[in-house]
Amino acid sequence: MHRKGTVRAGALKVNAIAQHSDPASVILDVAQHEKIDLIILGSRGLGTIKGLFRGSVSNKVNQLSDCCCITVK
Repeated sequence: MHRKGTVRAGALKVNAIAQHSDPASVILDVAQHEKIDLIILGSRGLGTIKGLFRGSVSNKVNQLSDCCCITVK
């Protein structure tokens, strides 16, 4: 969903951030810096075992985040 659609859907603030780094680390750093209340992530559906060995971004964020996380399949 693009920024305008997200705002129409009720989001109060939407920011796009592009960085060349580990995605989970960037998400966690931004969430902490911006004092985010909720992180919503998409899942590739790797499952628990494959996700652990392949380094699932959603798994890492869910485990290390200080705020609530929702993972959507």
